[in-house]
Amino acid sequence: MSLVKNNKFDFIEIDNDNYAIFDPDTGNTHIIEASGADILKQIDGINEKEDIIKNLKQLYDITSNEISDDVTDFINSLIEKKIVIES
Repeated sequence: MSLVKNNKFDFIEIDNDNYAIFDPDTGNTHIIEASGADILKQIDGINEKEDIIKNLKQLYDITSNEISDDVTDFINSLIEKKIVIES
């Protein structure tokens, strides 16, 4: 299942390593830093979670086992906050 950013949110790239995500319905702002930003950049409606894990494994030169749980937890938190939608 691919992942897509919820277009109801404003995604503001602060710099290459940080994002601010603004929810206009609640007024909440979420700050995403470093590795979270690397994950967010890959949520494009094409990549699935497994693709993101594979890409980060290469980016950080670590094993899939080391990163899989962290990526899954982060993506699940974005889904819970409705920042990301599974499609």
